[in-house]
Amino acid sequence: MRVQLLVATTCFLVQSLGFSQDHLQCGHTQRTKELLNSDPTLKQKYDLAQQKLNAAADSAWAVDKDGMGVRGTIYTIPVVFHVLHNDGEEKISIAQCKRAIEILNQDYRASNPDLNLVVDNFQGMQGDAEIEFKLATKAPDGKHFPGVTYTRSHYTHQKEAGITGDDQAKMIIAKNDVYNYASGWLNYMNIYVCKEIGGDAGYTYLPFINSVYKQIWILSTHVGDIGTGTTHNARTLTHEVGHWLNLKHPWGSGNEAGHADNCSKDDNVKDTPLCKGIKSCALSYNSCDGDNAYWGFDQIDNVENFMAYSRCNKMFTKGQASRMRAALTSSISDRNKLWTEANLIKTGVKEDPVLYIADFTSDFDKVCRGAKIKFTDASYNNASTWKWSFPGGTPSTSTKQNPEVIYSSNGSFGVTLTVTDASGNTLKKNKPNYITVSSQPGVSLPYKESFENVSSLASNQWETKTTDNRDWEISNAAGATGNSSVILYRKGNSNGQIDRLISPAINLQGSSNMVLSFKYAFKRKKNKGGDKMRVRFSNDCGVTWSTKKTLSGSLQTATSSILNFVPDADEWKTVTVPIGNSFLIDKFQFQFEYTYKYGNNLYIDDINVHNSTSIPDSKFADHVDLSIAPNPFANKTVMKFNLPSASMVSVQLTDLLGREITSIAQKLYVVGKNEIEILSNHASPGTYLVKLQIEEKVIVKPVIIK
Repeated sequence: MRVQLLVATTCFLVQSLGFSQDHLQCGHTQRTKELLNSDPTLKQKYDLAQQKLNAAADSAWAVDKDGMGVRGTIYTIPVVFHVLHNDGEEKISIAQCKRAIEILNQDYRASNPDLNLVVDNFQGMQGDAEIEFKLATKAPDGKHFPGVTYTRSHYTHQKEAGITGDDQAKMIIAKNDVYNYASGWLNYMNIYVCKEIGGDAGYTYLPFINSVYKQIWILSTHVGDIGTGTTHNARTLTHEVGHWLNLKHPWGSGNEAGHADNCSKDDNVKDTPLCKGIKSCALSYNSCDGDNAYWGFDQIDNVENFMAYSRCNKMFTKGQASRMRAALTSSISDRNKLWTEANLIKTGVKEDPVLYIADFTSDFDKVCRGAKIKFTDASYNNASTWKWSFPGGTPSTSTKQNPEVIYSSNGSFGVTLTVTDASGNTLKKNKPNYITVSSQPGVSLPYKESFENVSSLASNQWETKTTDNRDWEISNAAGATGNSSVILYRKGNSNGQIDRLISPAINLQGSSNMVLSFKYAFKRKKNKGGDKMRVRFSNDCGVTWSTKKTLSGSLQTATSSILNFVPDADEWKTVTVPIGNSFLIDKFQFQFEYTYKYGNNLYIDDINVHNSTSIPDSKFADHVDLSIAPNPFANKTVMKFNLPSASMVSVQLTDLLGREITSIAQKLYVVGKNEIEILSNHASPGTYLVKLQIEEKVIVKPVIIK
């Protein structure tokens, strides 16, 4: 009899099983402790379930130990990988998930190529679990899908403050691209693939009566051995699925590897020797002296076991295979319905692979002329031939599954993919104007933007990339000069969220000594830091970005904290960022990248790309040639200064304690000689200070009021 177990696998964050001291480890033990310590009632239910599952495993072993490999029933589990990503490398491909399934099936059917390399002590003890895994092809609503879902969110990074594994699970359930909020998601083995999962390589929970803890978390770098995966990390998922099927670490699950008292602990598997647990491939290591109950003699550690911490994992024992099968069949387990005929039909595992969807993706859809774009086939299931059409590209056609194309002309170009499966079924996907090759050159100098009389950012060729409910907009509530600016509203945001405002292309070819200057205003919502803004440059139409300025601790422009911040005239700060020679091209772009923590409204205004003669700070005052006359003065005086380049300038008259008497708000002054009138504002006679701020440089000169 062959019973198929269809497990929908959700991609989990899992680190490499090849653990050394500096590698991330499996988080199963610690996560289980934290969960059970948080709820005594849950712990009682968990302990009772484990007692019954241990008894079921003992009964299965009594039958299996003399007849392993001839049970006659193969359990098939439907799997779904859920990829939680923020458009980074963690957005792994369907092909990488398929490769992970291939490795799982080799390991769980004892057909992995390295199995016969197990040391002599364990030859003949390798166990075939007779468990197989297949990607689901039907979602809970009955629609076909490739067994992989994608959810875009910064929650992929669990280290961000306040983000937990439960938060990641809820985000996936609510916002995945296939079956969000569907009640049938428990019909699969769900694997959550993320960028970071709290410092672990991967984790999950033993079979349990509470189905909330039924998922597996794994790092995107530990899924398969292609794409972001590696050969060393590929067995991480094998390890975590072992936990999911009721296997503990060989040294038991109530302690950590390496502890001296582990020799008195057990994993409840008859044929795994007692051990302390090591993180290396010491193949002859014997960490626990004394006879083992099963072996009847002192046995070396089974460091090549998939549930151990080493980089030489190759096997399950027969006892482990028996225990995993018991977990699938016991009435106390929440895994016992996945492999049923009804569930396999419902999840699509019983169907022969049929071509349902033709689709593709690319690493970029906006590029510079001459850039190379990689296209990836996203069709399913099991296309066998591919015919691509790339008008405007080189090559213009291709029969490769994942071709690379160069675009040498400006404009927008469509892409068409036709796929055919082995049965002759053919589907076509056409995406008109899919690729945009940027016009060259960009906007001519001088480039200034104060957002006055601007109807929308898009109308001025600005691009925004945001998450959740935030976006950059034109605001008429405040401006550094004039009445308008661009604002990133504080609404619906969460820790770690990244929002980007990207400029149009600007032609800097043939320029020199260029700088980007802008004004911004920000006030904390709480009396805490953590928010940051980075200024980044690109010289390849936004394909890659270099960070040139980071504002974090210095981000706030006013000292108090307030909700729904609207800046006053004196609550703007000017920032100047030099533009290096490598960016003096005809397609220079910059972006403002804001990372939320405690957050508030963020305003940006008076953006200016201009020439700035490079003058050392020590010589700057000499070049400015500041003079104030008359001095002493009674009611007013005139300040004269010379600017080496057009710059943002503000002036402040203070007493010797720094208290403001009068000020002139920041504005743009031209290259060369300039004059500003300063009023005494009826100040008492005495010595005062004039502070002239030019961009980020300040010159102070004493004056006397009569």
